Amino acid sequence: MTLSYSKTLGLFNVGGGYIYYSLASLNKDAADRNDSQELFASVSLNTLLAPTLTIYKEIEHYRNWYFLLGISHIVELNKILSLKLAATASYLLSTDSDPYPKFNDSALPTADKFSNFHEGTLSVSLPIKPASYVTVTPTLSFIFPLSGDAKDEMKGFGLKGSAMPAERDSSFVVGGVSVSLTF
Repeated sequence: MTLSYSKTLGLFNVGGGYIYYSLASLNKDAADRNDSQELFASVSLNTLLAPTLTIYKEIEHYRNWYFLLGISHIVELNKILSLKLAATASYLLSTDSDPYPKFNDSALPTADKFSNFHEGTLSVSLPIKPASYVTVTPTLSFIFPLSGDAKDEMKGFGLKGSAMPAERDSSFVVGGVSVSLTF
């Protein structure tokens, strides 16, 4: 669940908000994780590719900072349908090695904190605006590690692939649909 507020100030969009993540596992083979809460702030530039920097601070269990730099471009196909292309790169800075450790080459957790570039994402979405305050957005994304540390961590936390963590996948294709109400 996300609550956010944003405002346009000349060439800039600034915003902030709160996110609650319910992380109970729906997969019987996965460990249940503690729920998570984050505060975030963002600033974007109203220019070509809309560069955006968002900083997240986890405030409940995982005690990390997450920095996300992104670009995107939207092509309006008609009054209801658009095409959005986006790319992001992230940096993860853990302040506690217990909930968010660095992983070794065998994709097993160590006693060190994770602090490195994390993942890149390439996305395509089709925002559909059936009403002035409602947007339905199907999205398809390719997610991949930006560092060796991230590759080890993504394999260690991953479920897809072998039972041996070092042999699991570290890149993923994911899709979803979001519904937003704006007022």
